[in-house]
Amino acid sequence: MSDADQIPGETGPGAGLRDNDLVECAIESMAAGGRGLARVRGLAVFVDGAVPGQTVSARISRVRKRHAEAEVSEVLVRSPEQAEPFCPHFGTCGGCALQNMAYERQVFWKQRVVLDALERIGRQVPARVLPALACAENRRCRNKMEFSFEGRAKDLRLGLLERGAGRVVDIRDCLLASEQTVQVLDAARAYCRGTGLPAWDRVGGRGFWRRLVVRHVGRGGPDQGQVMAQVITSPGSRGFKAAAGLGRALMDRFAFVRSFVHSTRGGRADLAVGERRVLTLGPGFVEETVGDLRLRLSADSFFQTNTAQARALYQAAVDLAAPSGREIVLDLYCGVGGLSLFMARSAARVLGLDISPGAVSDAAANAGQNGLDNCSFMAADIESPGWSAKGLPGPDLVVCDPPRSGLGPRAVDALLELGPARVLAVSCDPAGLARDLARLAGAYVLDRVRVVDMFPHTAHVECLALLLKRPPA
Repeated sequence: MSDADQIPGETGPGAGLRDNDLVECAIESMAAGGRGLARVRGLAVFVDGAVPGQTVSARISRVRKRHAEAEVSEVLVRSPEQAEPFCPHFGTCGGCALQNMAYERQVFWKQRVVLDALERIGRQVPARVLPALACAENRRCRNKMEFSFEGRAKDLRLGLLERGAGRVVDIRDCLLASEQTVQVLDAARAYCRGTGLPAWDRVGGRGFWRRLVVRHVGRGGPDQGQVMAQVITSPGSRGFKAAAGLGRALMDRFAFVRSFVHSTRGGRADLAVGERRVLTLGPGFVEETVGDLRLRLSADSFFQTNTAQARALYQAAVDLAAPSGREIVLDLYCGVGGLSLFMARSAARVLGLDISPGAVSDAAANAGQNGLDNCSFMAADIESPGWSAKGLPGPDLVVCDPPRSGLGPRAVDALLELGPARVLAVSCDPAGLARDLARLAGAYVLDRVRVVDMFPHTAHVECLALLLKRPPA
């Protein structure tokens, strides 16, 4: 279908609406992605930067057959849900799209987005919706930040991606990150500029500096906690000496930087995950405390980016699944084992699987240092065509917290083959969760849902869903 076929005609919803039109519209609700939803001439319009309850003048950026996209040009009528943004980079940086909305309303609308996706995409309505868990401290709350490089020499930028564009914003502060994280960011930017080495060009496929990942954990203690900095570069070895110098400079300057890792990544995919480790300074991991559990976290190992909410998520998961002490639990995407270890205290046995050998190594170490001998972990790519669930113990409960893309076909097949009485799905993408639940709907019914706001001031949201096996017909 051509673009001309998709533009509304002179009759029907959106009649006569064209790109670049300036329209006045009332924002009815928040849609997925954090955009405001309005209706203009009967056509759904998704308005970037709008807050429910506002009346705005919006510039149409794109018109399609069933919807249009727009950006706020001017707020004509304020909303009681509005708030004053607290970050000087708001509106430019793409990190926090919802800072102009009161935090409690962010949580309300995120829950609405989750339930809407479950019903509209997955045709699923939970038997019960539990109250959403808001984040008590919603500033300086992230334990991990992923920064991008762009440019070269004195024009080298290091920060976050611009809102609605691919350029990097050279941020001077991020009020979701710790102050120590920002100090490391500033020092790394100055050092990398001084090397004269260019950033990786995603289009041309050339350059050296790609990503800086800063993980700051253990902030609840008497000191400043522990920071692990990881720089990800292209495989070009001529810059390796400079990368090593960056690690030494950070560790010499900041006592709280306990580890530095230099990893490389080839290919054009812009992921903040290393493929090959070149250098490790310090132990190569940091330790976080979640409740009374101590967790070792290595570079590239998955762990929730908000420690306080990770604890809330884990406890909510245990409360939902309600293990009695006799269950065998299978955790299909265990990461460093945080959720597995929480479950182990109320289960007979827990087996965790993860594609990352480093994460599995961390998980095994975490079970040992926390004295949980009923946990075991193994590396497995459950999406590999050659992988099979045969040989796994028959679980009573399966926990799955897949990547944002959701469960792959093999994981769905494995769940149906294993046939546990309960499945606890954890997801950071409501649409992906809805699609997963739809594929399991023949064998499982959606019982309860609980939203956990892991990502304040952004459109992202974490969700727990408990599925119960359908009785035989």
